[in-house]
Amino acid sequence: EKIRYSKPSFERPEWKRVSTEAIDLVKKMLTSNDKQRLSATQCLKHSWFVKAKELSRLKSQEGFLDGGIIKSLQEYKGTTKLQKEVINVMVKQLNDKEIAHIKEQFQLLDKDQTGYITPQELEE
Repeated sequence: EKIRYSKPSFERPEWKRVSTEAIDLVKKMLTSNDKQRLSATQCLKHSWFVKAKELSRLKSQEGFLDGGIIKSLQEYKGTTKLQKEVINVMVKQLNDKEIAHIKEQFQLLDKDQTGYITPQELEE
């Protein structure tokens, strides 16, 4: 009940580094009124996803490691349980091409090919 009727706060320090577009998307995903809440399709059409996909596509074409993925991995450990659940929902909406891109980025980070990214690999 408390979660259903509480209004999320974006005042915590970890939200200060998050773009206003990303916060807007999360707010729209967490709207308690299901008629106003974004569907998965609407989420994918949100400006945050559109810009992220375009940036990812451009960087991928240039053969660079996606800095956004590195930053996300570095910041993931400091996220709250709610934030992690939102991320899980978003990840489940990815298409095969997006998943392949993330896998490629993971393999570029996993220098020793163990299937794990160590803090040292992440810092490099």
